[in-house]
Amino acid sequence: MTNTKTCDSILESYKGVIVQPEVKPTEPQHTWMRVSNSLKRRTDLTANAKLVYAHMLDKYVYFSRQQKVYHENMQEIAHELGMTKMTVSNCIKKLETIGLIEIFKKRVEGSNSPVTSYSYKVKDFYSVYKSGSAKVERVYNDNEPF
Repeated sequence: MTNTKTCDSILESYKGVIVQPEVKPTEPQHTWMRVSNSLKRRTDLTANAKLVYAHMLDKYVYFSRQQKVYHENMQEIAHELGMTKMTVSNCIKKLETIGLIEIFKKRVEGSNSPVTSYSYKVKDFYSVYKSGSAKVERVYNDNEPF
């Protein structure tokens, strides 16, 4: 009996208290990627290439919504997807070869030596985001059924 009363009194003392962590989000709210069934069924692409494409398309749409150019370091992509930089590089080459992405190279003069910067245009070939020019027609809610 005393344990029940003690628990009840403790619970009563916390009634109405809302605990919110002091964490500021550093990632976008919608942190999932869309993959079309047609892309999943392609036999000419490895699973890694499909994942890299879905990742890059998601990032491309994110940057496009902000009217910015999409550029991302291959090492960062590799880290996010749990791949090696070489695997990501091979996947990007394959995606470029089949026309799913365009790569733009730009020589940037650094303080020590010139560096090549890459930006990407990722084609929404499967209309996953149903994009017009650079705007997405509809933003889906995570809680909304498809």
